Amino acid sequence: MNLEKPIITGIVHDSTRLRELIAENPDLPIVVLSDDESCIGDGVSTYMSEVKCYVGELLDCYPIGSRIYRHSDYDQVFDDRGDLKEHLENVVCDNYEDMSDAEQDDIVEQYLKLYEPYWKKCIIIKASN
Repeated sequence: MNLEKPIITGIVHDSTRLRELIAENPDLPIVVLSDDESCIGDGVSTYMSEVKCYVGELLDCYPIGSRIYRHSDYDQVFDDRGDLKEHLENVVCDNYEDMSDAEQDDIVEQYLKLYEPYWKKCIIIKASN
């Protein structure tokens, strides 16, 4: 009987960069992010073909307009201040249509100041397919 030779998956990668980040920043929390197309579902684990790790910051609160579902794992996470600003501009534009652009811009700036203390520095592992 001949056993079928295993096919190497190549999913185990070098984690030197992550170890370096942890050694350089031992007090920072570690957060893992994946995009919305990363899981194939059906109760199985999905291998992430692209993994990046870096020191960055995450907004550690729910901004206005976020889709929050009770008893769900779905949360919109912001790791980029520009993305948050764009999100706020869209929400403010939708909710304050009767205001001028300058007034809407002022509201966005007020929210950006409100959320400033909620930006938390951390080691981010970003995984996607």
